[in-house]
Amino acid sequence: MSARPLPTRNAALEGNLLRAYGVAFLGAAIYHLLSVAVPAWSSGSSTGRHGLFVLINLALALGMVKRPTGFLAVFSIVCLQQFVSHGGDLLRALRERGEIDGMSALVLVALPPAWLLLLRARD
Repeated sequence: MSARPLPTRNAALEGNLLRAYGVAFLGAAIYHLLSVAVPAWSSGSSTGRHGLFVLINLALALGMVKRPTGFLAVFSIVCLQQFVSHGGDLLRALRERGEIDGMSALVLVALPPAWLLLLRARD
């Protein structure tokens, strides 16, 4: 039995997907900005934390489009932080309320494909 060949890379599609992730991170920055402007609308995090994530998400949006040297490493660190933070939120919501935290689930599902796209794009 022989190994199946790897799928052919579609660089144009992958570039479009990375740009779409850039738009999604811009949306996340807007969410955090609104949480700074209207703290009552916030998900419970501090205004300062939301302010920090405005900057982080703007940087990620730009990084997804420009993909500067070292961006994969930076994105990897952010992914790890998000898995710890949102993973904990998801588990807490399940354990304490028997509910799925939709925002955390979205983050946990969306980040691995973005990381894989960045990994492939570095060639």
